[in-house]
Amino acid sequence: MIDLFDLYNRFNSDVNTFQGGSIRPERDFEKIVNSISQDIWNDWTAQAEKTQEINDGLNPFLKSVNIIVSPASGNYGIATFPKDYGRYSVARVLLHKETGEKELSCVCDTSKDQFEDGECTGHGNKETPEQKQARIEKYKDGIIEGLCTKVESSKWASMLEHKKKMPTFEEPGVTQFDKGLKVAPRKVSVIVLDYYIKPAYAKFIFTIAPGNPQTGAGDYMIYDKVASTQLEWPETMIPYFLERLSIWYSKYTRDGQLFQMSKQP
Repeated sequence: MIDLFDLYNRFNSDVNTFQGGSIRPERDFEKIVNSISQDIWNDWTAQAEKTQEINDGLNPFLKSVNIIVSPASGNYGIATFPKDYGRYSVARVLLHKETGEKELSCVCDTSKDQFEDGECTGHGNKETPEQKQARIEKYKDGIIEGLCTKVESSKWASMLEHKKKMPTFEEPGVTQFDKGLKVAPRKVSVIVLDYYIKPAYAKFIFTIAPGNPQTGAGDYMIYDKVASTQLEWPETMIPYFLERLSIWYSKYTRDGQLFQMSKQP
C-alpha cells in the first residue's frame, strides 16, 4: 500500500511546496490522489495482461470467486456479478471426471469464496490443509479447466446456433448484460470468475497543532495514520502518482516549465 502522508511529503519535496502550503491535504491533495487512482485503474484494467508491470500493479484489485449459475428461461444460465464487481478479466469452468464415468461434472474451487445472486455465501465447506492435499491427490488426474469464450451480445445468438463454434460443457460461452453473465450451455452450474474491484477511497486524516507565539513556531500538521485509509496500490506505483500529481500541480499553478518537466520520461 501507499501511505498518503509519505506521498504528500514526497510531492511537496518534488514541487518545492512547504507542508500545509497551497496544496490543502484534505481538500486538494486527497481528492486529486483519488481521482488519479481511478484514472490509472481505468487505463490499466483496459490494458490488463499487456505487460507484467501492469499485472503487478493491478494485483491488489484482482479477485477470483466461484459464481453459482442460476437457470434461466432460455437455453443458458445466469451468473450474477458480485456486489464489488468493477471490470471483467476472465471466466473459467472447472470440470471433473471420475474414473470409469463418461459424464463430466462442474466443481468449485474450494480455495475461493462462493457467490450466488451477487451475494457471498462464504467458503461453504472450507478445507483443512489435510483435506485439501487429499483432494488434490484424488482429483489431480480428473480435474480439467476450460476457458469460457466471451462474445459481444450482438454475436450471442449466432454463437449458440453455430454448428462448429457453439458452446460446449468443456468450452462454455458467456456474454455480458447489466446484471452479470449469460452462460451456455445451461447445464454449466458454476464458473470461476476473475474480475477487478474498484480502488477504495483513500482518506487523509490529520489535526493541526497550534503555533507557539513565544518561540515563533508556526502551526504544523499531525498525521493520524490509524484513522486514515491508504491507497491500495503497491509502493512501486509511487512514481506514477508523483508524475501525475506534478502535472496536475503545474496546471493548477499555470507553471509551463514544471508541466514540461513533468511530461519528460
